[in-house]
Amino acid sequence: MAESVYEVVNNSGQTVGLRLEDGGETHEYLKKLVRRDDLKSVTKVGARKAPAKAPAKGQQEKAE
Repeated sequence: MAESVYEVVNNSGQTVGLRLEDGGETHEYLKKLVRRDDLKSVTKVGARKAPAKAPAKGQQEKAE
């Protein structure tokens, strides 16, 4: 699953940014807290890009 950055706002208006796995256990729990009115909002701010893959062994030798 992909990781994204979320902004979480509590009922006092305090905001914190978290990097969470989309659809992961923590993300689902935070959405549940919003439904119960324990949190004001959980908003997706951006997605984290996947790290670049290293070239395959055969391709690495050709590049050198």
